[in-house]
Amino acid sequence: CVEDDSGTGRCALGQDCGRHRTRRHKQQTGVQRTVAGFAERTRQHSPRTRAARRGPFVARKPWSIERQARKFPACGCQTSHFNFIPDHRAVACRDASVQSTPRKEKAVINFETIANGNLNRQPFPWVEINNLFYIRDGSALASSYPTDHFKTVNGGDGEKKYSYQVRSLLPMGQSRISFPEKLSPEWLALAQDILSPAYREAVSLRTGYDLRQVPLECNVYHYDPGAHLGPHIDLPDKLVVHVLYFNESWDLKHGGFLAILNSADPVDVDTRVLPTIGNSALFVRCDHSWHEVKPVNESCRESRRSMVITFYKPNSPSTMWPPGETPSLHDYSGISR
Repeated sequence: CVEDDSGTGRCALGQDCGRHRTRRHKQQTGVQRTVAGFAERTRQHSPRTRAARRGPFVARKPWSIERQARKFPACGCQTSHFNFIPDHRAVACRDASVQSTPRKEKAVINFETIANGNLNRQPFPWVEINNLFYIRDGSALASSYPTDHFKTVNGGDGEKKYSYQVRSLLPMGQSRISFPEKLSPEWLALAQDILSPAYREAVSLRTGYDLRQVPLECNVYHYDPGAHLGPHIDLPDKLVVHVLYFNESWDLKHGGFLAILNSADPVDVDTRVLPTIGNSALFVRCDHSWHEVKPVNESCRESRRSMVITFYKPNSPSTMWPPGETPSLHDYSGISR
């Protein structure tokens, strides 16, 4: 039995012997298996199949200090990040939580932009988040930025110098809004969004913290020309900080940007974050999370406008509004020339 030169699998004598029939069958079925395998792999990795396999809700494993610390390999102080988190807590996976949270009719925060994605690991765990607000609300928030019940803060604490004006929006650990009668409908909706479980869960998913039950405080700021907040690390009572911005536009030459620092040296800048509407910075407090607000240039004709949402360890006091303080409050009158 000798195969001819035609490549048909027939014998040279013109006879189709059993040995050649077997070989040709294997070649044909091999091609069929390859095509079928490719089609199956394509189906398995399609978005529709993944969604069906995942189901409407997938719970993560219970929280633990060791498991969460592994999420921050670039940070040198992992244990201090997570030693307050109860081991019995569990949260939904990113996809399930965002999809299961319907957007309210008057919601202004796009929770999905917060929940989706990872943190930068250098120089510390943080991330810049853009397009935080829905388009219809961004301009309204910027144009109706609060101007009532501010107090002026100036001084220094040995580590940094500071100068700005601040107003309470959400008092520490409370679910009420400060001076709601003075706020626009968009700002009332924004405050309600921050108080919602959806916001806490979105930040929890992005940072790896369980922030659903910890105290929260929210303040809004005006930084006039010359105002600043020097290089510093946040106090140990703080866990996660989310800074939101509300200027319609901003030029880098005006200063006033958030500087993410590699060290305590104010010149050692890693990233600059401009305070424009819809932009925000989310970062985890650690023992090398150096940052500062650069001084606003004297030639700037508008204030730098920001909001700071801070998640605290349980039973922490407010450092911005200390218990027992009776501050002198005033309306913000703008930049005097």
